[in-house]
Amino acid sequence: MGRSTANDDLLVLSGNQLQYVYETILSLDEGDGYMENGVLYNEAKLYKEYKSSSGVIKGLARSIGCGNGSSGIVIYSNGDCAPCEMLSEAVCGNIFESNFGDIWKNSNVLSDFRELFNKSVSDIDGCEDCKINDRCGGSCRAEPYISGNILGKGSMCIKDLFVNT
Repeated sequence: MGRSTANDDLLVLSGNQLQYVYETILSLDEGDGYMENGVLYNEAKLYKEYKSSSGVIKGLARSIGCGNGSSGIVIYSNGDCAPCEMLSEAVCGNIFESNFGDIWKNSNVLSDFRELFNKSVSDIDGCEDCKINDRCGGSCRAEPYISGNILGKGSMCIKDLFVNT
């Protein structure tokens, strides 16, 4: 984002660095539930499966959301933490005031997002009978969260985009 795009050659991980990240994530998984889901963890599981197989990869179950709050968070320059860059008002802690591990494990905001992995896209308002709900992931949950209902319908509904074009 922002000025970092001018330095993406310095910021984007190489293949070897990405393998290191995946292997580190897998080695840190203590089976305590904090790393069970999320984009990077799922990618790490796929990496592990691919590495140990003949290249045949089985699909992962589709869950709501993108992994924010479960595979990573945003830390702003003032120390505030949020589930994603679109939720700067959903502060879940501050690393200058609290231990990061405590924020990661005990934040109610992060718990709200992690709970999405126990839900189906069909649990989102308006998605129950959608013919593509098994493939869309329920779109971004930032807007519905800000509106007070993380399972509410967002304005970026894929079905609505197709219907209105």
